[in-house]
Amino acid sequence: AKHHLRAPELSKGQYEQLVDSLEERAVHSSDQERVAQNAERAAVALKMARYMEDKVGRTFKARISGVASYGMFVTLEDSLVEGMISVRDLPRDNYRYSETGFSLTGELTGKVYRLGGELSVRCVSVDILARQVNFALLAREGISGGSVSRSERPSQRAEPQRVEQRNRSRTHR
Repeated sequence: AKHHLRAPELSKGQYEQLVDSLEERAVHSSDQERVAQNAERAAVALKMARYMEDKVGRTFKARISGVASYGMFVTLEDSLVEGMISVRDLPRDNYRYSETGFSLTGELTGKVYRLGGELSVRCVSVDILARQVNFALLAREGISGGSVSRSERPSQRAEPQRVEQRNRSRTHR
């Protein structure tokens, strides 16, 4: 004897009401999941900042884990702490951001900082309230390093007049 479960017969109005209710619940569930993810990220960022609070001034091996027009995100190899190196803390140059190449390229020097590259960094500040850890490249990384490569003929990519103006403006700072 086979027994089949049957869905209750719903009127068209009941069916539409059920669909609306399920859609509302799905949207609410997605919203709550986003809230939980944001809370988790904030808690992890706070823990990283607290962990690094007494390590300001120390040096670490890191990998470039993200690149943006305003700087690079790095992850420390020994602790997986994440932080940022601002473009203004990179060696003096005019950096061009490549979204497709996940890189920052110095127009004057040709230095390329690329996703996945290895760097030596120094922790320069920790902001517990903002849950941020900031790093700077070690001086030798600005000269050469594992993730720093020279692009081919960097000065030919920018118009000579632009490069000349940038060089002049750097001497007046």
